[in-house]
Amino acid sequence: MARNRATALGILGHDAASPDVMGHSPDWIREFARLYFRPRTPTEFRSEGFRAQTDISMGAHRPMPIVMVFDAVPILCADGTQFTDGNAASHSVSRGSSAKFLSSIPFERVHHDGPISESHKADIVFRRCAEVLVPNQLGLEHLRHILCRSQAEHETLLNIVSPEVRRRYARFVGVSTKVHYKYWTFLESVSLAPDRATFRFNAASRSPGPFRARVQVRDLQGKKLGGWENEKFMANDTLSLTHGNIGNPIRQRVTLTLDGALAFEGVLGDRETLL
Repeated sequence: MARNRATALGILGHDAASPDVMGHSPDWIREFARLYFRPRTPTEFRSEGFRAQTDISMGAHRPMPIVMVFDAVPILCADGTQFTDGNAASHSVSRGSSAKFLSSIPFERVHHDGPISESHKADIVFRRCAEVLVPNQLGLEHLRHILCRSQAEHETLLNIVSPEVRRRYARFVGVSTKVHYKYWTFLESVSLAPDRATFRFNAASRSPGPFRARVQVRDLQGKKLGGWENEKFMANDTLSLTHGNIGNPIRQRVTLTLDGALAFEGVLGDRETLL
C-alpha cells in the first residue's frame, strides 16, 4: 500500500523507512505501493534484524522482515504500473511505464550479487534498489509466497494473524534461506514444553545486544501468568527458562520481545494445528 494511503487510513504501524531518506525523497513515491525486483537489497542490508540501539542505521530498522513474492507478469503489465532504473528515493532516478523503458533497465546490475569493485560500487548499489511502482495499493491476487527468516518467525506470523487470515494464507507461508541476509539477531527456533521454554538465537549475529528482553506467559484470555526479563540480554546463544521462571505454560501464549519489538509468539498445545 502507498505510504500516503496507509497514513490516511491510520494503519502505518512500525515505520521501517529512514526519516532522513524519506525527508529527501521525491513526493511522488508516497503515492505508490513499492516492490523491488530482487530480495536482499541495500535497504534491507541497512535495516534487517533486531539490532542494539547503537547499531541501528539511519534511524529505522526492520526487526522481523517478511518477504512477499508476487507473479511478475500480471503486475508488470497492469495499467498504471511504473518502473525505476535504480533507487526511487534518488532525485537522479529515471522511471517509466513502457516495455521499452523496462527493457532498458540494466538487470545484470539490478540482480548483481557478490563483491563489488570500487569503480562500480555506487552504480550497482543504486541499481539493486530498482523498483516496481503500483499506484495507490496492490491487491493479493497475484501473491505466491510469504517467506519468513526462520521456523520461529514462521510460527510467530501464523500466531499473530486472525484465524480467518491464517486459513486463507497459511499455504503461502514458508521459510527461505535465500531472501534474507541473516547477519543480525533473530530467533532460529523455539521449543515449548510443559516445564521449559527454549529460545535459540542466531549465534552469528553482528549485533547481539544488549537488548531489553522480556518473556511473558498468558492464558488464552490474556491473563498474565508469569514472566522473565533481562535489561542487558545478549541474544547470540540459547535461552532456556524453566517452568518456575515463566509460569505454567500449558495451552498458554508465550511471547518474547527485544527492546519492545516482538521476536516470538507461540501457543503451547496449538502448534500442530497452526503448522
